[in-house]
Amino acid sequence: MSKKKQNVVKQHSLTRKIVSLTVFLDALFLILILASGVLLYYLSISQNQTDAVQYESQVVSERFSEIIDDVSTDLSRLSEDQHIIDYLLYVNAGNQAIITDTNDANYNVYADFVDQTVDVVDYQEDDLYTDLYVVSETACSGGSDGCFISYSGTTSGTTWTLSNQEWYTQLGSDESILTSPYTNTITQEVIVTYIDKVYQGSTLLGYIGIDISLTHLTSVLNSMYQDIYDQGTEVILISNVTSSPEVVYFSAEESVDYVLVDYLNYSNIDVENGFGNNGMEYILRNYENQYSTLTTVFGDSYALAYQDITGVNYTIVTLQISTVFLSMELMFAIILGLAALMILTIALIMTRSVRQSLSPIRDILKTIGEIKDGNFDVNVKLQEHNELDRIGEAINLMSSEINRQIKKTYDTLAYDMLTGLKNRASASAEVDETIFKSETRAAVCLIQVDNLKNINVTKGQIIGDNLIKAIADELKVVFRNNETLFSNGGNEFVYIKENINTLEEVEFAINRLLTHFKQPLVVKNIKTEVKLHVGIAVYPSDGSTLGELIKKCDTALFKASEEGYKKIIFYNEKIARSVSYQAEISEQLSQAISKDQIYLKYQPLISNTNEVYGFEALARWTSPSLGEIGPQVFIANAEESYLIIPIGTWILRQACLAQVEMKKKYQKDFVISVNVSPVQILQKDFVDIVKRIVKETDINPAYLTLEITESLFIEASVLLEDTIEELHKIGIKLSLDDFGTGYASLTYLRQIAFDNLKIDKTFIDGIFANPKDHRIVATIVNLVHNLDMKVIAEGVETKKQYEYLKEISTDVFQGYIFSKPLILEDVYKFVDRFNQIPKNRRADVFASLSE
Repeated sequence: MSKKKQNVVKQHSLTRKIVSLTVFLDALFLILILASGVLLYYLSISQNQTDAVQYESQVVSERFSEIIDDVSTDLSRLSEDQHIIDYLLYVNAGNQAIITDTNDANYNVYADFVDQTVDVVDYQEDDLYTDLYVVSETACSGGSDGCFISYSGTTSGTTWTLSNQEWYTQLGSDESILTSPYTNTITQEVIVTYIDKVYQGSTLLGYIGIDISLTHLTSVLNSMYQDIYDQGTEVILISNVTSSPEVVYFSAEESVDYVLVDYLNYSNIDVENGFGNNGMEYILRNYENQYSTLTTVFGDSYALAYQDITGVNYTIVTLQISTVFLSMELMFAIILGLAALMILTIALIMTRSVRQSLSPIRDILKTIGEIKDGNFDVNVKLQEHNELDRIGEAINLMSSEINRQIKKTYDTLAYDMLTGLKNRASASAEVDETIFKSETRAAVCLIQVDNLKNINVTKGQIIGDNLIKAIADELKVVFRNNETLFSNGGNEFVYIKENINTLEEVEFAINRLLTHFKQPLVVKNIKTEVKLHVGIAVYPSDGSTLGELIKKCDTALFKASEEGYKKIIFYNEKIARSVSYQAEISEQLSQAISKDQIYLKYQPLISNTNEVYGFEALARWTSPSLGEIGPQVFIANAEESYLIIPIGTWILRQACLAQVEMKKKYQKDFVISVNVSPVQILQKDFVDIVKRIVKETDINPAYLTLEITESLFIEASVLLEDTIEELHKIGIKLSLDDFGTGYASLTYLRQIAFDNLKIDKTFIDGIFANPKDHRIVATIVNLVHNLDMKVIAEGVETKKQYEYLKEISTDVFQGYIFSKPLILEDVYKFVDRFNQIPKNRRADVFASLSE
């Protein structure tokens, strides 16, 4: 502090030099006023300063007490909370501390404990709490004594013992305590702990504590210090000031030397810093006086005050820089001497001093003119240390910063930050003015990484970003340096092949690219498959500017992704019309639910005992302008636009409501089966959505089946396993749909716990047309039964198919042999009619009706 003040005093003040001329004229008149005023000043300043420092000390003490009182209030409330008491009784009885099974009879005891403690942590101010926990004296994790359970679900390890905890030692026989700082043995972080005992009646059950990181506490104190104090005031927080004092917080620059240091070393630190006997040791020694005083400490004159914090063993020391440095007699002599010196010398030196001080202004103005003209590589060189020197430094900093920002702005605007390639905005003007001004043909190829969304979902955004960067590096290798390649943002790149004669040349170049990416790329030690689609538009036949051509490439890309198998597609008008139809579907689909255009039909599922087993809910959409749109069209569109998430949620809720209504009507639970899109099930909150719908509709989850397709295995089999496990915990059944049409293997059937397997209609259709299909279906049924799963045959349309499938022990049948999909009102008619027919004749009757 004193060194910094001396540096400021040594600097020559330009303002002081200019103002001194006016002071000279006023000095003769002011000298008498100053002389008389100094007497009153000297008499009052001492008392004012001691009063002021005492007041400030009291203010900061009250602010700190408020923080501690908040912690104490939280602990006191929790220690008396019945949920905490019940939980400690439960743990003390030798029970398992952490309960994750929601069906456990004691789960609510643990959940109530977590809720109470999490609420306190979540609603604390300043994010002060590092941890909140309870401790019992009964071991729960193999330790010799005690059990520690955090609000976050962490428990003590086998080496943890209650008697070795620092807070336990400091607490002793007290009921509660705010400890001195100590190092947490687990995190190695310096903390303080506010600990309280928990009783039931007069019986000690355990302890509840809040850990506060010293780093967080210091940050709060810094903020509080800045709010309360002006420059020249410092504050020190000391624990155990009368026994083993320890500096917990010190706002001054010297704080690093004293904080958390053994008090026996303070004397040596004071000497090393040049404070002699007037340093931290003096402050501790002077505590016995317990009053405000003016003294010299840390190399400066301060007003000093102490304030104990009520209820805890902490003390606030406030130091306010003193404005009284000299005795009254010496101050009079100095004032008279300065006044005389000013009168004798000011006239001689003022003219030269002002002229010399103001002369650098010419250099400053010249430099500013250079900057105004766009030359930022200039510097102002000044010799004197005054305000003009600071202005010069500011101008130099401004010119260099402007230069840096111009370069940064250019790089930001011109280049894609992730790939290092030029972006479309910077490349567009250049391409339009060069390539698209020539008479030769050129092909604009929009390259899209088709599976980036899935990679981001299943492997993380970091892997996705690094994959795009790796693809950009590979594209630079595939295409020559003189060929145009730039980023189109996100998952797209643009490659322009110039001077083409035939489209075969373009196709050859792109096939070379696709061949290069047949092998997976290794990103962060993870092999990642790259799926590319390329839309191509040709200049000048498809457009004359880069913007027009990329728009048509987008149209071609949309068609390529729709057809799936096509990796390369050239733009044409037929594609444009098709994409326009899809765009209209997308536009109307976003409002289809709110306008009640989407509705459900239900196709019966019949058991092999000729009973109505349940129904599959199937979505249908009738558009006022487009008519009836097939589910294979609008569901695919919804998945592409992610509208499948709200649509799928609506379908699931309506299907559950229908199942509950059927149960009320027939006093029987029917299975309701609902198709779930891969996009839905890969959402992080999918399980939470299902739980909410089950609760809101009051459906018995044992009669809810979710159908997923084989293609989901390609997307994320690991994530799928975790989701299925969570759904099974709720009681929901899972069915593998369309088995035999995709990629499912016996490995997936063994690893993933499906409840049902649906054999696709394509196999059923070929039972009697193809001997292999005949044997395959029988083998599948036998295999699935061995895996303890039910077999559902879909697309059963003839009695012959039904009889064979029943002969090989198929469990459930679905198809037109019994009924087409029905609206809910017709479902009731179907069930009533079905139940009126004798069991042994039901298949015959409905088979005859379907022919």
